[in-house]
Amino acid sequence: MCACFSARARRRFVWRVLRKLWGLFRPVGSESGPWYDSRMKKRGSQPNRRRSTSGVILGRERFAKISAIEGIELSPAAKRRAAEFDRLGLSPEERIRRIVAVHRKG
Repeated sequence: MCACFSARARRRFVWRVLRKLWGLFRPVGSESGPWYDSRMKKRGSQPNRRRSTSGVILGRERFAKISAIEGIELSPAAKRRAAEFDRLGLSPEERIRRIVAVHRKG
């Protein structure tokens, strides 16, 4: 490098060369942020972040409206079974067990 360059220009050049050799980079848009090694492992998602498992819950009436648009209707026996489940206050697991028992072959 020529002596005609200022000390600052020489430092910047040396840093530019070393950054390329070592694989260092700054995040885009960060002029004065920290330097990162491009060989560093990328961080995954936060393991302690809790996700909601509830999702969207449709009521029976809303589900019936959507099903009617698609041309699907509950049979009279299924409607009676649902009313009985409501009257008995069964848990979702017990409802599933009873529905499976009705449709089980053999």
